[in-house]
Amino acid sequence: MINELSAKWDRVLEDTVRDRARILGEKAPSDFSVLALEKLTRATLKKKSDVRFLNLIGMGGAGMKQVGEKLINGKPSFKRLVRVTTRQPLLGEKQHIDYHFYTKELFRDEEKKGNMLAVVKKTDEWRGILAKDFFELVSAGDLFFTDSKRLSPQLFIEDPRTKYVSLVTIFLLPPDFYTHVDRVGEEIKQYTLSDGNPVEDQQCLERWLREGMDQFRASNELYQGKLLIDGFIVNNDPQEAANKIRAIF
Repeated sequence: MINELSAKWDRVLEDTVRDRARILGEKAPSDFSVLALEKLTRATLKKKSDVRFLNLIGMGGAGMKQVGEKLINGKPSFKRLVRVTTRQPLLGEKQHIDYHFYTKELFRDEEKKGNMLAVVKKTDEWRGILAKDFFELVSAGDLFFTDSKRLSPQLFIEDPRTKYVSLVTIFLLPPDFYTHVDRVGEEIKQYTLSDGNPVEDQQCLERWLREGMDQFRASNELYQGKLLIDGFIVNNDPQEAANKIRAIF
């Protein structure tokens, strides 16, 4: 299974590099690596001093939590936009710090009142952002970010309440496929509910890897002729990745 997925990773990576080069009007590099992809998109991540909002996305195991911690604790400091979820807390997660944990009934009520932004609903989980949290950060002029496996910037662009807020969307990548496999495996082990029962087991490793590569494949998606994802940053080391992000703002 791993060998099959490794070959698929190589194909997806090459296709993504070629497609991004074509869209940007650049010559595709001969080295189809994640670092080559990062370098290719560096020009689109040039200094954006007028942008305060970072939409950090990435496949499972990309290390968004670790990079986010470096963004919060370094200088200039970012604030994390805490999102709402209807799933149960995992072991060690804290209410209003990691997430706002809502029931679906409360979520539905707040959504009807117009208090939710960037709503994504799946059968087993609903997610969103409290409008008051978002606009408090915008009004304060703080650097802030949200981190998610997949939170399309299209949700902000299409909402008349948020479309005027400039944002940068960065896709965080692992340095290579086998590091990706190791990180996903470690992340799965951490998925334990607050009552001590495991959420997933090793059998979900393949599903997570396949879902991540499908997300990667869609990372050159266009909306109204423009790329939704501004660029890629490789997370070989969380501090290094955070420093690359800070250089944009």
